[in-house]
Formats: sequence, structure tokens, C-alpha cells
Amino acid sequence: MPLKPDTSRERSRRAAYEYQRDIERGEQIVVGVNQFVAEKGMSVPTLRIDPELERAQVERVRALRVRRNSVQAAAAVAAVETRARTGENLMPAIEAAVEAFATVGEISDACGAFSASIPNRSFYDSID
Repeated sequence: MPLKPDTSRERSRRAAYEYQRDIERGEQIVVGVNQFVAEKGMSVPTLRIDPELERAQVERVRALRVRRNSVQAAAAVAAVETRARTGENLMPAIEAAVEAFATVGEISDACGAFSASIPNRSFYDSID
């Protein structure tokens, strides 16, 4: 059965065409496409971390985990996780977790949704 020109597929196609046309005419601004476009050949320097600094930081985190009160830190992180699940204000629980020397990774993991945005999760897991 042939589609009628007034179907939702046709309306969607027409809307996409008009949107693209407006972009090309400059009537619809899209940052980085037709406005505020970066100069050609522009390079952003990559931050390089000295492997020795990384090793030293891993050691500091390990030492912190040895000397902190693990029961208190775990309870504080659990409170962050509970508040994240219930939608309560996280700041008091995060503050308590920081004061109990919980790490940023532990607190982020307790928040759930935020831990997925950490790009190199295996690095943080290697500190455990």
C-alpha cells in the first residue's frame, strides 16, 4: 500500500529537510557547525601525567585507606548511596563521607549514575 504524502513519515522527512535547509541558510544556529566553528588546524594540548606522580598518588590513596576508620568510611559511603537512591539531598552525606576519608571514587560509585561517567574506571579499581 503506497504511503500518502500526509503520513507521519512524510511530515518527519519534511521537517528534517526544513531543519537542514535552515542550518545551511544560517537561520538555525548550531554551535560548531555553522556558528562558533573552531579554526582549522587548531590543536588542544594533551595533558600528560608523569607516571611517577601517578604511582605516588596511588600509594597515598592506599596509605589513606590503611589509616582511616574503615567502618566509619563504609557507613558514610552507604549513607551517600541511600540518599542517592531516595533522591534526598546528597551534600550532608557527601560531607560526612569526606570527613570519614572516603575517596572520590568511593563517593562517586555510591552516587551510581555519576560513576559511569568516569572515563578510566580500571585505574581507580587498581587502587583497591
